[in-house]
Amino acid sequence: RPAALKGFWQAIQQLGREGKLLAYHDRSDGGLFVTALEMAFAGNVGVDLEIPAGHNAFAALFAEELGAVVQVRTADLDDVS
Repeated sequence: RPAALKGFWQAIQQLGREGKLLAYHDRSDGGLFVTALEMAFAGNVGVDLEIPAGHNAFAALFAEELGAVVQVRTADLDDVS
């Protein structure tokens, strides 16, 4: 879906220009779990991950699919979600 990828790229670029994007990490190599750990180690911070009810936790944490994890300030969360 080229249109979805283009929209994602534009959103990331806009957040960067606005200074709202603190970190970005591709999750396709290792999945969400490895991505979150790498970001936490690099930022010397902890991580809280919530897997929504009804989702397979193993699949959600370890699936190596296209996607990204972004870090933003709590104050900017409404602008990103």
